[in-house]
Amino acid sequence: MIHFDRVILSEDGEELAFKKRSPLKEGELEKLNEFFGVDLPDDFLRFYLRNNGANFFGIDLLSFDKYSDVELSNFFFHNWGNGDRDFINLNRHSSDFGKIFFLEATGVKALPVAPNFTFWISCVFEEISQYGVLFHPDDLEVKGINGLYSFNHGGV
Repeated sequence: MIHFDRVILSEDGEELAFKKRSPLKEGELEKLNEFFGVDLPDDFLRFYLRNNGANFFGIDLLSFDKYSDVELSNFFFHNWGNGDRDFINLNRHSSDFGKIFFLEATGVKALPVAPNFTFWISCVFEEISQYGVLFHPDDLEVKGINGLYSFNHGGV
């Protein structure tokens, strides 16, 4: 369970907390559904209606008002800072609808990370709680740690 009021120490000793943003307004939700051409996945929608992105214990989740990156019905909600990004698949005609993917900066390889946003955010919280950081896939390989981005955790 995620304790949103908890403070976690990062691997560098910095205090990390959940910093929510202003929630979406009902009219904004209709604009988003029209913009994407689909109804957003329920768990993702619930989070964004309450928070519209957030700083989630050091992980910046992009808000819809700053969003301009639409590619093949995907919403890129997390940028790793090196060009790699995470997105949720919003293609209702795909068996991957609602799943979370990691896309390398090259844009060539998208790897499945989680079956849905709830699973993703729960695993992010667990990893940050345990290690003080969400490990990038390359860091996991170097450190030999099995984390959310190990791609062998069985999530998807």
